[in-house]
Amino acid sequence: MADSFWFTKPDEMLDYICWKFYGSSSGYVESVLEHQHPFNYRLCDQPELLPGELSVYLPDVVIHNKFPIRLWDEEKQKLLVEKHKQQT
Repeated sequence: MADSFWFTKPDEMLDYICWKFYGSSSGYVESVLEHQHPFNYRLCDQPELLPGELSVYLPDVVIHNKFPIRLWDEEKQKLLVEKHKQQT
């Protein structure tokens, strides 16, 4: 993925923009806000609902989740899968 620019529509939010562009907002919102680019200067001072026609620089970043979220431990997951198989 290459660096890109996003031109906002009225009332778009930065987390929505990151989700649409990167496929996730987790970690990307922070990367966009921390990236030193003239278009993103004072981006954090904007209201949550961004004005229209604002240029947002979207850097080429990759976020690796070091701690994947698991709703159940592996044993619980195996039990749920087995229970589901028995019901079908």
